[in-house]
Amino acid sequence: MENKLDSLSTKDIKNLMDFLEIIKIDLEGEGEPYIQYIAFDDFPKNLKITDILRYFMLLKDLKVFHYIRDRKYRVPGSKREMEYRIHKIDDFKNFYDEFSSKYKIILKSKSVNRIAPKTLITIDTRGNFYFNGKIINFQTTESIYFKIFKCLYLESNLNDGLCSYEQINQFLEANGEENIKDRKKIAKRINNGVMNLFRFAKGLPRFSPEGKEIIRVSRGQGLKFYNPMI
Repeated sequence: MENKLDSLSTKDIKNLMDFLEIIKIDLEGEGEPYIQYIAFDDFPKNLKITDILRYFMLLKDLKVFHYIRDRKYRVPGSKREMEYRIHKIDDFKNFYDEFSSKYKIILKSKSVNRIAPKTLITIDTRGNFYFNGKIINFQTTESIYFKIFKCLYLESNLNDGLCSYEQINQFLEANGEENIKDRKKIAKRINNGVMNLFRFAKGLPRFSPEGKEIIRVSRGQGLKFYNPMI
């Protein structure tokens, strides 16, 4: 999927996300997927018919959809529809989850690359993180500490840098970690992850050049992520 996403413009990425949201709603309301029909009028106005057809074909190329047909009716008052077939709803859900994650990274990285000044910590389109222009090396991107860092970068509040324990926990669970409900256990898992982050991530210091903590605990709330403009 990476190569096809890399070739998409920022506008395409935003439009494709809008497209996927409508398909998701369509599938959730239909039960067993298999053959589905959706009217062009159901899509947002910012999506042209040519865009919709292109995104359908993209999902067909990626094996998310297995059959596509543009149904053109001549009956007065009827709507032009797309007919599409999907063998397993999980095919779409997996693509949707993966794209949603990449969508945030790609848009943020393209925004950072286009607008100056940059932030202290940045990310490129392949998901590599940089501290003050130098790459951060993680032992593994499957670890809890990496997922916490990624969540902080993508989800923290732009004004005060806060990312709540609930936000981080939801991000961890959405990315394959154990479902935990106990608040103390949630906080412990996250705080342990932060300690491991600074042990195993090479090139990520605890403090910014001016001496402020990159990540600090906001007691009872979550973590605060310091990523200033430079």
